[in-house]
Amino acid sequence: MSCYGRLLTGTGVGLSYAAVLLLSTTSAIAALQPGNILANGDVEIEQLPSFPGFPDNWFASQTFNDGGLGVITGAFWDTANSVSATHSLGLIDGGIAGPFAQTEWRSFAAPIPAGTITLRWQWDVMYDITGGTTPEFTVNMRTGGPFIGEGNLVLAVDHKVTLTGDSGGQFVTMTADVPVAPGEESFDIIFLTEGSKDAIGSMYIDDVSVVALTMLDGDLDGDGFVGINDLNIVLGAWNQSVPPANSLADPSGDGFVGIDDLNTVLGNWNAGTPPPAAAVPEPTTLAVLCLGGLAMLRRRRA
Repeated sequence: MSCYGRLLTGTGVGLSYAAVLLLSTTSAIAALQPGNILANGDVEIEQLPSFPGFPDNWFASQTFNDGGLGVITGAFWDTANSVSATHSLGLIDGGIAGPFAQTEWRSFAAPIPAGTITLRWQWDVMYDITGGTTPEFTVNMRTGGPFIGEGNLVLAVDHKVTLTGDSGGQFVTMTADVPVAPGEESFDIIFLTEGSKDAIGSMYIDDVSVVALTMLDGDLDGDGFVGINDLNIVLGAWNQSVPPANSLADPSGDGFVGIDDLNTVLGNWNAGTPPPAAAVPEPTTLAVLCLGGLAMLRRRRA
C-alpha cells in the first residue's frame, strides 16, 4: 500500500510531508536491505568505547530514571524489545512527568553516492503513543549538502513521517522513498519525540537501513522509462559539446553528444515502466529514428 500525505489505514501512520512516499507497512522480519549505505545500520554491531552500552555511529539524548523509581524515559539502547540480535533504539516520553519534552536518536551523517535520485529507507518499529494536542513521535530523514564527516549536515531538508496510535505490540517494517535533489550529498536519520508535553508513549526502532536508487541507464528525462523522449534529448543535442557530466544528452559524460550517448539509450530501449500516456514506437519507427541519428553521425565524420 502506498500513499501521499494521508493516514495509512489501520496503522496509525500519518505523513507530515508529501516529499516522503511511504511504500509499505508490513510485519517485521529481521533484515537490512541489500546494499545498505547507512553506517552501522543494524545498530548492534559496535559500541563507542567512550560511551559503553550505546551503538556506534548514533547520537542519543540522555536517559533518565524518573523520580528515582527506576522508570526510564528519554533515549536508551533497549534490551527488552528488538527484532534482530539483542537491542533496539528505545525512546520513551513521560509527557509532563518526564524530564524533557524532546528526546532523540540521530544517526551520524552518511554520504549519498553520486547519481542517486532516491533514497529507499527501511526501519522496524514498535510504538504506542497516546494523548497530545500535536504530533509527538516523528521519524525524520534529513538530506543536505556535502558530506563533511563527524555526523554533520549542512543545508538540511526534512522528510518526516509522524507516528500516532500504536502498532499492536508488534514490530512492523516501514519503507519510504525520499527524493534526492541536485546538490544534496549526505543524509542522516532522526527518531524524535517533539510534540506537546501532554503526549506520552514509546517507540523502539531496529534494523534501520538505506539504499541508493539510481536512474536507469538511458533514462535521460528521469521518468522511469527509456523511450522516445530520451532519444529526442540525444538527437536534439547531436554533435554538440557540453560540460562534462552536466548535460542530460551526455550520459557518457565525455563532454560530447555522440554515438556513445545514442548507444546508451538504444541499448536500454523500453527498460523500466512506461508512463501512463507513453506510446512505445513500433520497431519500424524506431529504425527510422536510428537511421536519422546515424546519418547525422556520418555527416559529422565526413
